[in-house]
Amino acid sequence: MLRELAEAYANFEELKAEILAVSFDSLKQLKTYAKRIGIPFHLLSDEAGETTERFTYIDVERNVPVPSIFITNRFRLLRYQETAFEAHELLDAKEILSWLLLMQTECPVCSHL
Repeated sequence: MLRELAEAYANFEELKAEILAVSFDSLKQLKTYAKRIGIPFHLLSDEAGETTERFTYIDVERNVPVPSIFITNRFRLLRYQETAFEAHELLDAKEILSWLLLMQTECPVCSHL
């Protein structure tokens, strides 16, 4: 999923959208991964799981965060939220971009999200 978002990142930038990804991995592991894959957006480390518990769920059996997507507008209002057992079950990059375009059309005075 992160690789797909990275490949579509230029489209997100055109819409003035930002991507933040959260993982249980250490900051060192995330930096290595981001460099190897070429991730152009922020990867945030939540090793303790506190942020994940606050906003979504933890799969206790596998000790991993439940894959989730949150889409907010420029005013920080939640417009879409989804959780899934596996990341491939979530919206793909094209579907996320469609949501962003829809949000942009709903606010004609806003040039961007």
